[in-house]
Amino acid sequence: MAQPTTQWMILVAGPVRSGKSTLARRIAERFGGIRVGFGDAVRERTRTLGLPDERSFWQQVGEDWVTKDPEGLCDAVLAPTAGQALVVVDGVRHRSVHELLRASAEGRRVVLVFVDADVSVLRDRLAYDGINDEAMGRVLSHSTETELPWLRDRADIVADGTGDSAQVLGALAALITGSRDQNSR
Repeated sequence: MAQPTTQWMILVAGPVRSGKSTLARRIAERFGGIRVGFGDAVRERTRTLGLPDERSFWQQVGEDWVTKDPEGLCDAVLAPTAGQALVVVDGVRHRSVHELLRASAEGRRVVLVFVDADVSVLRDRLAYDGINDEAMGRVLSHSTETELPWLRDRADIVADGTGDSAQVLGALAALITGSRDQNSR
């Protein structure tokens, strides 16, 4: 396992069911970091509110939280990361959240990884989750998906959510190694 030599925050963004969480877990495992996720925080808040544990409720709760208290949402997600050298933040979906995370990085080097997948793959994965065609259209066009092109345009690395994660892990390793080389001069 390659250990980071400086403090890092790896932000993982992408469409619903693109493979963000899978990649975020692999990054945290490979580099010895902690993975935290917006989806985890939103699902926990949905349960706390007594709402059904379903995607439509997760999207609504997340949208409301981003709109009314984005700082509180970011704080809730980042709470378990104190003292960690490498933090992998899974599920960045909004420009304002991206900007808040960058501002709260506290000296960490921030890398944005965008996980992309063809819409047919997203549809297949949603169907596998039991989402019907009508609901699928609502999921894919929800406000949580609208700012993704902005994030993709700013990504340091764009990953294929249908492929092997080795290429992304290699690119991150090169960044981390490059950082170590620069720091040792």
